[in-house]
Amino acid sequence: MTRLTPLASFAALIFAGCAGESVDCIIDSDCAEGQYCVSTACADPVPLADSEAAYRTQIAPLLEVGCNCHGPGTGRPWSYEHRFDDPAATRADMAVLRQWLYDPLQAEGTDGRPTAWLYGLAQCGFNHPGVYAGPTEPQYRMLMSWAAQAVPELPVIQAVDVAVPPNDPPAEAPLPDLEAQALQAIRTSPYAQGMRQEILPRVLGQCGCCHAGDGRRGWKLVSLYPPEPPPSEDAGPPPTEEELIARDIATIEGYANRLNPDQSRLLRYGLGANGAIEAHPKIFSSADDPRYRLLREWMAQGPPPPEN
Repeated sequence: MTRLTPLASFAALIFAGCAGESVDCIIDSDCAEGQYCVSTACADPVPLADSEAAYRTQIAPLLEVGCNCHGPGTGRPWSYEHRFDDPAATRADMAVLRQWLYDPLQAEGTDGRPTAWLYGLAQCGFNHPGVYAGPTEPQYRMLMSWAAQAVPELPVIQAVDVAVPPNDPPAEAPLPDLEAQALQAIRTSPYAQGMRQEILPRVLGQCGCCHAGDGRRGWKLVSLYPPEPPPSEDAGPPPTEEELIARDIATIEGYANRLNPDQSRLLRYGLGANGAIEAHPKIFSSADDPRYRLLREWMAQGPPPPEN
């Protein structure tokens, strides 16, 4: 988790002392092995039996320290308010977090894949920073333990509650420099080169943590995590890197709509509208999100795939 600087640690200690609170710790190393420091008290990574009470008192402090980029007003697709005087706001926070805990399309009886915490390990996401040193860290163990007990009872965001992507294009404005440069490269490069350099890395980064490799989702990307070959002598040689990349590019094209990009499944799903009972996690904050706009312009203006 985030470590306090010595000056910040000293300030926190003084503040706690002035407030009349007992101070067991300032940083994690002040606690016994297997414990961590939260709100100047050493804690064991064991959630309360009441999942909502555990969220308010044990999980929320961890998120506010480790995931502060997702706090109130940040505008990210997943963000928290933590207004615990408002039960509806708390339930809304928990419903959004559920979307990032386990894949809603997981097979019944399986453990699923806890995507939220893989982001914390920097194992997925487009340049998402790491938060935990590893899965044995007490904070990580606490989050995983809470998720395992809480996910069946967390509120569900229904797909009908999610705004459908607009038929009209996003607000007219120049693309930010990074996206504008990518669009120019897509327009001027051969199809396969533009897809490999500009589109595939972005889709892998935005969707790969849930859709890469394990085959449990409705569609999957394989070049980031190649599938294990079946144990058969007749299976043939494993696919080459170029074959895996070509397969991913074809998969992405299957979710694109070059005539009406805003109705493409790639963008609709990215805004949470997947038509299933449980809404798809939001990847883009809105149709004005630069990442959404780049993919939209790629569909509208990029070179189409070559005809076979």
